[in-house]
Amino acid sequence: MREKSQIFYILLAVFLSLSIPVPGHAAAPFKVLVVMSYDEAYAWQKEIAEGIESVLDGNSIFEYFYMDTKNHLEEGPQKAQEAFELYQRFKPDGVIAADDNAQSMFVVPYLKDKVDTPVMFCGVNADPNQYGYPAKNVSGIAERLHIRESLAFAQQLVPSIKKVGYMQKDSPSGRAVMRQFEGESANYPVQSVAFKLPKTLAEAKAMTEELKKDCDALFYETMEGIPDENGNPLNDRTVIPILSKIFDKPVISNNLYHVEYGTLAAVIKTGQEQGEVAARKLLEAMEGKPVAEIPITTNHKGRQVLNVTVMEALGIKPKPFLLKGVHLVKTNTKMKVLVVMSYEKDFLWDDEVKAGIESVLADSGDLRYFYMDTKTNLQGGLEKARQAYELYRAFQPEGVIAADDNAQSMFVVPYLKEKVETPVMFCGVNADPGKYGYPAANVSGILERGHIKESIAFLQELSPAVQSIGYMAKESPTGRAVLEQAKLEENVSSVKSVAYLLPKTLEEAVAMAEAMQKQADAMFLATMQGIPGEDGRSRTEKEVIPLVAKVFGKPIITDNAYDLKYGMLLTLAVSGQEQGRKAAKMLLKAMKGAPVSEIPLIRNNQGRRMINVTAMKELGITPNPRSLIGVELIRTED
Repeated sequence: MREKSQIFYILLAVFLSLSIPVPGHAAAPFKVLVVMSYDEAYAWQKEIAEGIESVLDGNSIFEYFYMDTKNHLEEGPQKAQEAFELYQRFKPDGVIAADDNAQSMFVVPYLKDKVDTPVMFCGVNADPNQYGYPAKNVSGIAERLHIRESLAFAQQLVPSIKKVGYMQKDSPSGRAVMRQFEGESANYPVQSVAFKLPKTLAEAKAMTEELKKDCDALFYETMEGIPDENGNPLNDRTVIPILSKIFDKPVISNNLYHVEYGTLAAVIKTGQEQGEVAARKLLEAMEGKPVAEIPITTNHKGRQVLNVTVMEALGIKPKPFLLKGVHLVKTNTKMKVLVVMSYEKDFLWDDEVKAGIESVLADSGDLRYFYMDTKTNLQGGLEKARQAYELYRAFQPEGVIAADDNAQSMFVVPYLKEKVETPVMFCGVNADPGKYGYPAANVSGILERGHIKESIAFLQELSPAVQSIGYMAKESPTGRAVLEQAKLEENVSSVKSVAYLLPKTLEEAVAMAEAMQKQADAMFLATMQGIPGEDGRSRTEKEVIPLVAKVFGKPIITDNAYDLKYGMLLTLAVSGQEQGRKAAKMLLKAMKGAPVSEIPLIRNNQGRRMINVTAMKELGITPNPRSLIGVELIRTED
């Protein structure tokens, strides 16, 4: 018996090294790893993701990895190694690698001619031959800027443009664009004065002053990630207004978001085209077509875009026929967004929600956060809600995100619902939305539903002997909502439900767990954060869960990732990032003009299968090792 146990834990150690989070689309036929050269908030990466998902969403599950080399080029090789470790764990059916740094640092060292997995690149500015492409398992779509077309468009608008300077942050992509310029500039409809590659914002300012003396226009590619005087990386939204003010003449670019940030005009390339073409090529390969029969192509779609705000500021008055078919935009300033969190600033769930919100709005929103602290001080929630409303009136946001139930009952419903025009999106709501009168004229959002029955089914895979279960959550609006959901799902659960308990103190929780131990084979334990002890002090889940687990002595499961490390056995965890990300996307639509009434309520659908192997060993559970494939394995935190 001891020998079998040793063999099992050897196998377990192997699976621990291969563990991964599993997205919600578990039934999808293809697994696709997308390695982005830059950061998640960068608009170009968002465009590429949109293109990829327009083709593969619905028949694939995705793992995205962001190398963040715009902001931290020096960390690129380490990030590439991490991407390869993810590749080894995830075992994708195909890979998409976006932009040049992902090729030189990730694909070439780790995948090209070394694995059988098909790889499609996109957004590559350098000559593909530089990376040895095409290769036996690599093809894709190269990116070529519409420089000549953008210059011709600018000359139509401003015929006096004769001399042009060019500027891009010094980087591998910047040097690749410069090589394109050097190969094409003789055929441009203007005289090319110089191509500048600044390394800092200070250098970019000085170079702009220099080019202003000799040039009628400036062609701007990107300064994303260029450091300021304190070494902080800046984005194009910040840099474009600075350099445009210095140059004070037409600034031309080649991306839609650059024109929205304040350049005059562009014939744009799109990340959507890059992602869509790469995804279609990858789908062909995953369906069996040899990569050698999938040729490398180049983007060809171009669209004229004009910023009328800048046009008017520069006094440009083009002839009306020149605007036929041109996409007109106005300078897009950051939109103010107030985020009201029900709980504490350092509460892990709020951190997850915040990360999801910022993955969407960090680049386009001026975000202001307010924390109501109702996990540890529910009684103070009404006063906190009043303070949040005072901040709302002072800040005057274009949109509001309200996270979790207490922010709805104490803040949104009394102060904002159908009382203001500002669109409000909720997330993390466990209660029936009808309780708050949602949806409302200005309110929509995403519900949070714990994967309770799914977590129970997962438990039975691991321990088939479990036939009965009890439920416990701290007495609170969220705790009651979780147990109400459990009761509604009772008839579809494969185990017998024996108790639904809502303790008000730590001592009650421990006593209830001890009593439940005689009735149930397992316990579902929801939120206990902030439950008071005999002394009235609020306790953290890190303090509460080990005490409950000790007296219960049987499997305890939950519906979130952050509690598992305190001694519970397993979860199919809900994602705060999903809640924040989807609420932010819904709010962005509303702030751009979509009526809130046309933005339907949705619910979460993503989950992570997770097991605490410390708890599993302590409980003497020895599952079939195959049941651990695709499961994220953790240990109890010391």
